[in-house]
Formats: sequence, C-alpha cells, structure tokens
Amino acid sequence: MKKIIFLLFFTLGFYIQISSEIFHNSDKPSVIYGKTPGRSLQLTEVQRITDYEDDFVFKMIRGIKVAEDGSIFIRGTIQILKFRPNGTYVKNLIKRGEGPGEIKYLSNFILLNNNIYVGSILPVKLIKFSQAGTLNNELTVQGLSTFASLIEVFKGRSYFVSGESLISQQKTGVIRRANNLSYIDQSGIVIKMNLSFDTKDLLIKKSSKNGVMVNMDELTRFLRAFDKEKYLYISHKERYHTIQIDLESGKIVREFSRKYKPVSYEKIKYTKIEDIELYRLYNRKHYNDIYKLATYKNNLLVFTSKMNKKGEILIDVFNDNGKYIDNFYIKIPGVNRPDDLIRKPVLFHNGFLWTTDTDEDDAPYVLKYKIDNLK
Repeated sequence: MKKIIFLLFFTLGFYIQISSEIFHNSDKPSVIYGKTPGRSLQLTEVQRITDYEDDFVFKMIRGIKVAEDGSIFIRGTIQILKFRPNGTYVKNLIKRGEGPGEIKYLSNFILLNNNIYVGSILPVKLIKFSQAGTLNNELTVQGLSTFASLIEVFKGRSYFVSGESLISQQKTGVIRRANNLSYIDQSGIVIKMNLSFDTKDLLIKKSSKNGVMVNMDELTRFLRAFDKEKYLYISHKERYHTIQIDLESGKIVREFSRKYKPVSYEKIKYTKIEDIELYRLYNRKHYNDIYKLATYKNNLLVFTSKMNKKGEILIDVFNDNGKYIDNFYIKIPGVNRPDDLIRKPVLFHNGFLWTTDTDEDDAPYVLKYKIDNLK
C-alpha cells in the first residue's frame, strides 16, 4: 500500500510541474541595457483635475482609465465621470437606480473598442455603453453570487470574480474567502473557470439587541492586472507570489516569485473599539509583500511593501515570461506606509502616471505626472 501511495503522489507532483511553469527569481533583477535597478523615478506634474469649479464632486475615487482618444474616465462610488483630454468635465455616465442602464452598486468598468463595459452588484449586471454614454445593451447575470465583480473583458468574454465567504456561517477569527473566476460568453451563458484564489479576512461577530454585529478587516486581497494582450496576473497571498493566467486557454501558465524579505509591520494606534478588538485578535508581524499590481508595455509592475528613507515605494518589474528584469523607487502622493496603496488608484499609461491626492480639507483630486527615466 505504501508503494502505491508514493507513486500516486509522484505522478500528481509531476502533473503540477508540467501544467504551469514555476519560477523563483533571486532578490536582484537581471541587468537590462539602459536601466539601473534601484533608481528613483522623478515625477513632474502636468495635469490636475479638481471638483472645485465644475458641477460634480469626486466620491471615493477608485479607478482612473484613459481611452485611445485621450478621454479620461474616473470611477467613484456611483459615478464614472468623463473628461476631455484637457481635463474639462463632460458628464457622469452612471445613473443610480434599478431600471434599464441604471446601477445600484457599481463594481468596476472596462474601456474597450470605444465602448465601456460596466459591472454592478445587487443584482449582478453587465451594461455596455458607448464612450459617449449611450446605452447599447444590458444583461442581468444569472448563476453568479450577488457580489460578483467585473474584472476584465477579452475577446467577447466578460470576466467576473465572486468573493464568497458565507459570513453567516463563520465564527470570530480568521476566515477564508474563495475568489472564483468565471466569464460570460457572447451568448450570455456563465462559464465557471475552475480557478479559485483564497484570501483571508479577520472577522468579529457579536450578538446584540438588534441582531448580530459584524466587523471585518482584509488580511490579504485579490490583486489583479491585465496586460491587454492575453495575460491576467493575480496575487492573493501574504508572501511574494504571482500567478499568470492565459485568458485564451483559461489556464494558469506560470507562477513566479522572487527572494524577498518581509517588512516589519508598523502598528496603528486605533481609537475605535471595534478596530482595537480586531488588532488584539490578530497581531500582525509583517506587511504583505505585495500591495498592488499594474502593467506597462506588456511588463508586470509589482508594488512591494519596501519603502526607502525618502518615502518612495519599491516597484518590481517582470516580463511576460516571469523573469525579474528591473526595479525602481517612486514617490506616490498620499502613500506614507505600504498599506496606503490598498485603495490608491494608480495607472501607468504612455509614459505618464495617474493617481490621486487630497488637499488640506481632505478633498480628493486627480494627478497626472510625466515620469522621467521610465524605459
């Protein structure tokens, strides 16, 4: 019996090895001609968009995207605001509601071929607008959880992630959330991809006169980026690890990491009782190694937890073969500690960096920087 078990595990291990490549890079990138690893990139502000002089108000900016014609689209809580390339406000494409073309809760949006694909939750809907804001069609999605979020559109397929944790059945402590990938084909049918990437949440449940009170904090997050060719990149663990999925085949083709020393966590002085309870329940020792993914020129940019004395964040660069080819430091406004990156929108586009900051009154605005020494 022992011999049979040994052969079974050997066969399974061999299958895993050949089904996807696994790369463990060193802690130093390969030296590419014309690049100096570890350099600081300089930013020069070239554009700023505020809500002071126009008839709109930024509400929790969560995403920035730039169309082929230079139009700028900014996602807020229930808004996708369109701007001309010079920053002039055009309109809000989103109308809140439950009717045709209306959205109750916005999950994400994708720009593609002069169209905008918008995802909503409660219920899960996929809505297609022209970039001028004209409603083209709408599909109420059946077969996905009520919190399924749109993450990408590729070759007629609309990809969603369903982060299911079944909170009603969970107890206080660390719980796991199954982030399952699915897509809707051109006929509107939901196809399960059999790909799931667990993340961890911290949960406290208390009974009260009004029912059960729940307080949660994310320990790890489902991070993703798409290179606009065919590769979707995912990171979902505390330690350094990235997964590369070929959307044409729907399979994991590569996993890669690099040697990385975790950064000690800087404790936060909580004031709310709920936050103090969470802190006591889980004494975090280190930051997560990765806090954001982005793509630029078919390369993957990995935002790490390492910061230098100037307050700049270290960004690693990998090519589409999973090879560690470069790294650089960059100062991102409002990022004073690594986990400030969690909800900070960042876009690298045509040699520019788009992000956000806040003024002395804590009002948000959008910034566009020219990046020097980014090759």
